[in-house]
Amino acid sequence: MRILSGARRVHGALGRRLRAARLALADRFRPSFGATPEHPAFPVFPPAAFDRLLDRGAALEAEVEPLLRHRFTVFGRRGLDLGFGATAPGRDGHHWPATAPVEADAGGLWLGAHVCRANRARSAAIWALIATGPQALPDYRPIDWQRDPVSGFRWNGRHRSRRLAIAPARGVDIKAAWQTARLQHLPRLAIAAARAGRRGEHPRANRIAAEIRAQALDFLAANPPRHGVQWRSVMEVAIRGANLALALSLLAHAGLAPERAALGVLGAGIAAHRRHVLDNLEWSETARGNHYLSDLFGLAFMALVMPPGTGRDALCAFIAAEIDTETLRQFHADGGSFEGSTGYHRLAAEAVLWGLAALAGAWRADPSWARQVPAGGIRPRPGMPRGPLGSDHAPVSGAALRRLRAATAFAAQLRGDDGAAILIGDDDSGRPLDLDPADGTATPPDPRRREGLLALGEALLSPCDPTGMEGPLARLIAAGPLPSGEAPAAARTQFGEAGLAEAEAPLRDLPPERRRRRSFALPHDDATWRVAVFPDFGVALARRGGAHVAFRCFDPGRLGESGHSHDDNLAVDLVLGPVAIRDPGSRCYTPFPDLRRQYQAADAHDAPRPVGHAATRPGATLFHLDHLATGRLLHASEAGFAGDLVGPGWHVRRIIRLLPTGVTIEDACLTGPLAPAMPAPPACRGYDEPFPNPADPH
Repeated sequence: MRILSGARRVHGALGRRLRAARLALADRFRPSFGATPEHPAFPVFPPAAFDRLLDRGAALEAEVEPLLRHRFTVFGRRGLDLGFGATAPGRDGHHWPATAPVEADAGGLWLGAHVCRANRARSAAIWALIATGPQALPDYRPIDWQRDPVSGFRWNGRHRSRRLAIAPARGVDIKAAWQTARLQHLPRLAIAAARAGRRGEHPRANRIAAEIRAQALDFLAANPPRHGVQWRSVMEVAIRGANLALALSLLAHAGLAPERAALGVLGAGIAAHRRHVLDNLEWSETARGNHYLSDLFGLAFMALVMPPGTGRDALCAFIAAEIDTETLRQFHADGGSFEGSTGYHRLAAEAVLWGLAALAGAWRADPSWARQVPAGGIRPRPGMPRGPLGSDHAPVSGAALRRLRAATAFAAQLRGDDGAAILIGDDDSGRPLDLDPADGTATPPDPRRREGLLALGEALLSPCDPTGMEGPLARLIAAGPLPSGEAPAAARTQFGEAGLAEAEAPLRDLPPERRRRRSFALPHDDATWRVAVFPDFGVALARRGGAHVAFRCFDPGRLGESGHSHDDNLAVDLVLGPVAIRDPGSRCYTPFPDLRRQYQAADAHDAPRPVGHAATRPGATLFHLDHLATGRLLHASEAGFAGDLVGPGWHVRRIIRLLPTGVTIEDACLTGPLAPAMPAPPACRGYDEPFPNPADPH
C-alpha cells in the first residue's frame, strides 16, 4: 500500500510539473483566456425567499457609495483608494511610492503596459465592453489589482503567477492585495441593486448593476489566467469565482443581469476560474485542510451557473463526495477543527456549509446527479485517486451532518460574553462569503464575531426561521434546509478520572522557583460555573454570568498537517469582571515574520513553560509550528481544570480552580525551574489591526 501511495504521489507531482510546463510554453504565444464565450445558466430562486433576503439587506445600503467610488476597507483600514496613482498609507513605516496614473482609453490600449503580449488583444477587447452596451460606464476608472493597497508595493501583472514572490519585501502583505480581488463586495452590491429595483429606484439599481459588471470585466481584462498576483493562490481563485457567480445570479434574478455579450465573457471568466481550480486542487494524501475545502466551496458555486451539457452533474457529484469525506476528516467529533484554530474553524465550517447549500440547490432542481456518475465525467488534478464520483447521499451523509451540527455548536460555545470568538491559533483566515457591510457604517464589522456562521448553520441544519444575512441567503440558494439528521451529542461537562486534589498532590513539596500561583476575584453570588469540554480539539470552557475561563490543552498528534496552531498548550483565556487575559490574535502574515512568530509564541498566550526548554520550534513555513511537547487534559469539571505538558526531559502542570469567589491558577514545573511570565504583545482587533488591550494583567 505504501509503495502504491508513493508511486501515486510521484505520478501526481510529475503530472503537475508537465502540465505547468506545457501551459507556460503555450502562454508565451497564445492568450491564456478561453476564446469561446460561455453563457451562464442561472439558478431559479423562490421569489418569497428572495424577498426575505432583500428585507435583511438594509445595512448594505450605506457602503454602496464608497464602493462606487472605489473606496474599499481592507483589514479594518477604511476608505482605501485602489485606483492607479493612489497613495498608499503605508504599513508600520514601510511605504512604496504611488504608481503613475493611467489614461484608460475606451479601447483598452492602456492595458498593453500591464498584461503580457499574448493577452493584450483579448484584454483590450474585454475592457472595451465596459464602455458599451446598456450598462456602459464610459467614465469608469480602473482598479489596480496588482497592488498591496496598504504598503503600496505592486506585483508585475505581466509575469506568470508562479514566478511571483508571496513575501517580496518586509512590510508587504499579499493578503491585502488578495482581499479586494476576492470580489466579496459584489454580492453585497447585487443585493443593494435588487433592493433599489424593488423600491422602483431603477436608475440607482442600474447604476449599481453597471458597477458590478464593470468591476468584473475590469478584473478579467487586467488579470489573464495564470498571470499576476491574483492567480498565485488556488484558494483565492476559488473564492473569487464563487463570489462572481453568486453576484451574477442575484442580478439575474432581479432582472439586472448584463447583456448577452458581456455575460458570455463573464461566464467564460468563471469557467477559467473553475478550470484553474480543478487543474490545481490543493489536495494531497497527508496535507490538505481549509484550502481544499475552499476549493470545493468555490467549485460548488461555480457549478451553479454551468450550462447544461458541460459536465455539471459529474462536478457536483465529485464535490459532494469530497465534502462528505473532508467534513469527517477535518472536523473532530466534538466539532473542533483539526487545524487547531478557532479562526480557521470558522473558515472551514462556512466553506463546507456554503458548498452544501449550493449542492442542495442543484440537487433539489435536478436530483439525478446524486446517483453514480462515471469516473470519466471529470478529470481532477493528476495524482488524485479515481474512485466513483457519485454519492448515495443527497447531498451529504447523516454522519457529515452530525459533524457539522457539532461544528456550529462548538462555534456557539467558544465565544465570550461580548459575542466575539475566544481566539485560539491563527486568526487570519477570512471568510468564503462576507455579507458584513465594510464601508459606510460607524465602525467596520468585528472580524472576531461568529453570528454569520451561526446563522448559516441554523438556516441549513434546522427548520428555524433564518436570521442575519447569511441565513436567508443560504436558504435561498439551498431552497430550504438540508435533510434532517440525528443531532450530535451535547458537549461534555466532565473529563478525566483524576480529581483536582490528585493533580495537586505532586506539587505540594516543590520549591518556590518551580511554582507560581495567581488569584482573581469575582463578586460572590448564587451563580454556578457551567462547563463544556471539547477534548478532541483540546479546550475546556467554564462560564458564569459574563465571566469565562477557557483552558487550552491538546495533543499535537490530533492536528492536521496544514494546522494553524500556536504555542498555546496550557494557555488560559479569561474575562473576570475588569480583569482580562486574552489571546492577542494574529498580527500579520508575510509583512513581518518576526512579529508573526512573536504572536505564535508561548509568551503571547499566558502559557507556563520551563526554563531553558521550548514546546515548539518554527516550521517550514510561516504558518507552521513543529510541536515538541504533548498536552494531556487530566481533569475538567465545575470544580476546575488540570492539564500536563510533557516535552523531552521536562514536565509542566497547570491547575485552575473555579471557586464561588473567583479563580486561582497554579503553575508548576515538576522537573526544574519555571520560566517567569512575560508580557504579551498588544492585542489585535482582527488580522493586521493592532489595538492596546485595556485590561492586561501581565
